[in-house]
Amino acid sequence: MNSNYVTIDLGGFTIDCANEAAAGISDHTINFRGIIVRNGRVTRCSIGVLLDSRAVLIEGVSTLSNQDAGLFLGNSGNLVIRSISNDNGGTGIFRYGLFLSCPSNAIDNTIVGNDFGNLHTDQAGCNLSGNLAP
Repeated sequence: MNSNYVTIDLGGFTIDCANEAAAGISDHTINFRGIIVRNGRVTRCSIGVLLDSRAVLIEGVSTLSNQDAGLFLGNSGNLVIRSISNDNGGTGIFRYGLFLSCPSNAIDNTIVGNDFGNLHTDQAGCNLSGNLAP
């Protein structure tokens, strides 16, 4: 991805990094706008989804068994909805199921069994509603 307003619809398919040291989906820490990722699974990557963009929508994405984080959104103004981030972490510094920069929104997600923590925000001001993230 190398521009603003990109939609990645996985169409129910899986990105499997086979435990290689690579992010499944990444903007390479370039601050784009309007990135949408939906409808699929990312597994066995270093980080499932690593985005530093703004106005990101993650919808219906499962990040499972990634080596570091499941979903890492390093900028504010994002929405993660009806997604799953389970059993991620172990070797990296992030190790969260979902890391969210505030203000952003996480609604109706399942985030369990992650090594370091399930749901982490960088500061106050995020809307966290209806999540299963013990």
